[in-house]
Amino acid sequence: MAEHSGISRPGLNGPLGNFLERFRRTGGVPAAVGGDLASELAPVFAALDEIERGAATLRERAEAVREGRKARLEQDVARILADGRRRAEKARKAAYEDARAAAAADAEGIVVEGERAAAGIRERGSSRLPGLVDEIVSRISVSGP
Repeated sequence: MAEHSGISRPGLNGPLGNFLERFRRTGGVPAAVGGDLASELAPVFAALDEIERGAATLRERAEAVREGRKARLEQDVARILADGRRRAEKARKAAYEDARAAAAADAEGIVVEGERAAAGIRERGSSRLPGLVDEIVSRISVSGP
């Protein structure tokens, strides 16, 4: 905290805070400009360099975290897609088997129905055969040789 006229203000401590306090008191022009300005500003620039290094380190850490999260998410997506493909293939196979079983049952029903119809035709034919034979024999006998 830098103090000015007995009032404490929040701010930076150390050389950077002291330097910036000089600007605050004078409305933007540093007080007591003189002497070796470069040596006076060296601690300020050193503090700024440290802040920049810290920011770069934070950026690098954030990038590493982001890359790690991205890699985990890509793995999750690949796993979810593979699982979805397996489930879809399983569902396709089950639907195919269900359709095949239904078609086989329909075909079996058609065969049974056809056999029943053929048996009925044979029965009707067998019951009518003696009458037809008698009629044919009687026509052959009547027309004689």
